Amino acid sequence: MKGVTVDSLPEAVRRGLAVHLLIDRMTDSHPLFKSAAACFSEQRLPYAGVLADISLDYALASRWEQFSSLEWDYFKERV
Repeated sequence: MKGVTVDSLPEAVRRGLAVHLLIDRMTDSHPLFKSAAACFSEQRLPYAGVLADISLDYALASRWEQFSSLEWDYFKERV
């Protein structure tokens, strides 16, 4: 969010951003995530972590019903 100060954002957006950053830190430090990112970084891609994150998001979303009892559309609207 280059050029934007967090303090200028609405409170709900600041809370959402804080949760997002917390989840990112937890995910990025997990050994399985590091292993997934290494699959991309072997090819020396500068955005290996981003690609691993997107790939894992896709895998989760495409198999959502295996991981949650909430309907996917309901979850998306609440996040």
